[in-house]
Amino acid sequence: LTDDKDSVVCPYHGWEFGGDGQCTKIPAQPQRNIPAKARVDSYPVVEKYGYVWTFLGDLPEEERPPIPDIPELEDPQFKRVEGSYYWKVNYERAMENGMDGSHAAFVHGSRFGNIKDPSVPDFDVTTTPWSGLSTIPLKAPPKNLGGLWGKLFKFKYKKEVGDGPVLTHVKAGYFLPNINVLYVPLPIGNMVLIDAHVPVDENHTRSMYIGLRDFIKADWADKDTHRRINDIFRQDDSILTEQRPEMLPYNLSDEMHVRSDALQVAYRRRR
Repeated sequence: LTDDKDSVVCPYHGWEFGGDGQCTKIPAQPQRNIPAKARVDSYPVVEKYGYVWTFLGDLPEEERPPIPDIPELEDPQFKRVEGSYYWKVNYERAMENGMDGSHAAFVHGSRFGNIKDPSVPDFDVTTTPWSGLSTIPLKAPPKNLGGLWGKLFKFKYKKEVGDGPVLTHVKAGYFLPNINVLYVPLPIGNMVLIDAHVPVDENHTRSMYIGLRDFIKADWADKDTHRRINDIFRQDDSILTEQRPEMLPYNLSDEMHVRSDALQVAYRRRR
């Protein structure tokens, strides 16, 4: 970038390009006119929610996919943390994993899901042309939280629920092309996780996450929130990097789905 950040400068020959992609300066020949062909592709961008949204096509603005509406990202009651996780997976595998409720008991038993009862009751999927959202009932034993959260959780759980497993109605969904949302209600408050799975190449993804919580909102608790989010990514990483084929098949029938995969099926049909 130039000092005024209005132009991008090529580090090889110093050519400068404006936001529309047109070359504005060729240092080697300032005495000559700049050729009209001296330009690079440029794309419209919008800054919202702390992300930069880029449209890589050539449709007019009114025909482009909408930027998702995620009101929690502008809700001042939530404490926010941001980070990234890099992993060797295709971004669509990462997407489907983020909306798959039935793997929680087996992969994330130390965080959520109940291995003693991994059943997932039938649930509905609410869709729009660009999104899908489901409320998935999962059983989650309080002891799995651990640390301060676990102590607060168990105290409130014991007081209000008793000794049986708690039923957590987790909301999970997607926004095309590459956003996951996960809403986890806890007895001590609400946790929201938004993941933007940005493809680096076919088999590498940068998952840019935003974690929101409306409890223990002091800054000193942010480190613990990051740790919990990264623990979940690492647990998924150990499974997804071994998944074959690495990329989602084009045809829905190429992989076996059951009723608890309803959200992933909606995603595949729309993609």
